[in-house]
Amino acid sequence: FLEAFVRARPAAAGQVSVAGVHDWSSYPFSRGHIAYFRPGTATRHAVEFPRPAGRLFFGGEYCGRVGLGLEAACEGADRAVAQVLDVIG
Repeated sequence: FLEAFVRARPAAAGQVSVAGVHDWSSYPFSRGHIAYFRPGTATRHAVEFPRPAGRLFFGGEYCGRVGLGLEAACEGADRAVAQVLDVIG
């Protein structure tokens, strides 16, 4: 897993380690891979979804603004990393 990540993001070489892996396909409550919201809910709360709560930062597909699924999750993760970097300088 880590080797594939470093191939995708070479600057991460030697800078990251795997803390844990979770197999969502075996989790009975995941029910798929895309977050669904009632009409108007995502628009109404779009600013709140990625907002940090103290030292807790959120990055997931619900934080993405452009795509769905994996693309939105990556976008949300990139935003969360940028927020963390802003905090730690």
